[in-house]
Amino acid sequence: MTLVCRFENAMRRHCPTCCIPYVDTRLDCSLPRPSDSVLWSPHCFGTNYGPVRTGFAANWREEPGDCRVFGTGVLTRFIDVDSCWSGLQYTGRMIRNVVDSDSYNDMCEPYDFSAFESDHGGPHMWVSGHMTALPCAPLDPFFFSHHAFVDMLGEMLKDRLPSSRWRYPNNWMVPYAHRQ
Repeated sequence: MTLVCRFENAMRRHCPTCCIPYVDTRLDCSLPRPSDSVLWSPHCFGTNYGPVRTGFAANWREEPGDCRVFGTGVLTRFIDVDSCWSGLQYTGRMIRNVVDSDSYNDMCEPYDFSAFESDHGGPHMWVSGHMTALPCAPLDPFFFSHHAFVDMLGEMLKDRLPSSRWRYPNNWMVPYAHRQ
């Protein structure tokens, strides 16, 4: 079970009708400035540059303590206005590379420097701010919607492949409990 699925199930114990929608960043690339997407409106994720003061994440505190790096006291973003042209948002080619993989191993090897991992990191860099630091990225609710999309890509591959092709790579980077 994926991280996002576990989080969503835990959330549903408190709000049975809640869900985590995925965000497909390809959809914003047709905009003159993807940073102007409705995603960053006061009705959704809120402020796209600087301290987040609008949206449902308005004024979320910088926690844990090692995430207090911008001096704003709250969640902070610095969204790249040219993200589609700098490769920070998903493209159709990136999606095809995942879905057309011959196996899970093919999709993610080399385990620590795969195109899949690199492409996954693009939206982290696009949103910037707290999303660029590993311990702080989950502070931004966009993190969970982004990872719901990443998980969906993996599930699309898994649905296409026979179970014999859905194995974790035998690599020292993979946690021992996941190896086959």
